[in-house]
Amino acid sequence: MHASARLASEAGGQAEAARPKDAGSDGGWAQGPVPVRQERCQIEVMDAAEFGPASFAPFISGQRPLLVRGLADKVAPRLVRDWAKEPFVRKFGSLRFNTSTVGYAEMLRLPMEELSVAEFVARISKTGATSEAQPYIFANDFLRTHPELSGLHELLGEGHGRPVIQPPWMVGLPAWAGYNERDAQDASAGVQFYLGPAGSGAQPHMHEHAWNLAVHGSKRWMIWPPSRSFYAARPAREFAAEAVPKMSGEDAPLTCIQHSGDLLYVPAKWGHSTENIETTIGVAVGFRTDDVLPAALNGPGARSCDAKVPAEPPSPPSRGEL
Repeated sequence: MHASARLASEAGGQAEAARPKDAGSDGGWAQGPVPVRQERCQIEVMDAAEFGPASFAPFISGQRPLLVRGLADKVAPRLVRDWAKEPFVRKFGSLRFNTSTVGYAEMLRLPMEELSVAEFVARISKTGATSEAQPYIFANDFLRTHPELSGLHELLGEGHGRPVIQPPWMVGLPAWAGYNERDAQDASAGVQFYLGPAGSGAQPHMHEHAWNLAVHGSKRWMIWPPSRSFYAARPAREFAAEAVPKMSGEDAPLTCIQHSGDLLYVPAKWGHSTENIETTIGVAVGFRTDDVLPAALNGPGARSCDAKVPAEPPSPPSRGEL
């Protein structure tokens, strides 16, 4: 374990609540008090001040999930400012996105509804506490489909005359981590924008390596190692409420709450599901290493845990479907 990382489940003190004192602002997205969940993070945790290529590399090469606390304010203050609710809706309210209660709805051929950002925000603002699944904007390849979105400039580099995601923690990684910086040249195809209220999220799935930056809001993660990973096609809230309580032993997920400004890294082939605890907005980016190929996602350990998945399960998400 890197000296600066720790297993929160082994750390002293009280289990953390839904928003620690040092968590970032909710950006005005919160619709009321955030429910407190007394829950320890069951993956390794690192402070933003310690995070960089040298400290990140062992997690990539060792395929170890990692949570980095408070990173957005440190590396992307403009993104934090621009994606607060009021400026975001004012500037991007006319942009239109497909929404659904299930992630990857287009790939799964499930119903979707196209809404403008302003329409979507107005709708979720009227939704009170409910146990029902909530709609989610889960937009892949958004640098191409919605180039108007700004605020990512601190994380961008240039590749073939167009912007690519190349944040500081991915620049200068040691060769033994397996990451080739030339892979960033087509990284824009693996960029995902998300926005959704409490109760929305992504059902269990897996893909290549990915990091997820929660700019505002908080979400609960459930993570499974490759040998226990699977796909599902039910809304995340429904799956968490009905299926997860029945899981025990090696089938039970590792859990962790990601807060405003936190980055969470999921290694390739590790299954995961998320449920937003409050309205959450952020960005996720997938990347490859030399020893991880897309075909590997079809290997042992890929299984279905959902009766609603078609008889022929859909292909694993591509680099543009995190």
